[in-house]
Amino acid sequence: MPTEFGSVADVFTKVYEHECLVTSKIEEMVGIASQERDMASQDFFWKYIREQVEEEDTASSIIDRIKLSREQSLIFLDEELAKV
Repeated sequence: MPTEFGSVADVFTKVYEHECLVTSKIEEMVGIASQERDMASQDFFWKYIREQVEEEDTASSIIDRIKLSREQSLIFLDEELAKV
């Protein structure tokens, strides 16, 4: 796992990539539960897939906002995210 980044956008790009990885792992578990015809586990995991959709969207939105600002005025984004 990297500990140094070239920019704030790089940090959030890694966050987004990690969220996508987590989503793929959960999807794999849903697939296994489906193959096993384990409906209870499928239902359980779908809750986490819905959560991951939100997490990926949040990370993607932050990346878009950082790019739009050209990494200027990041203090305002920081203040906004602190409220969430």
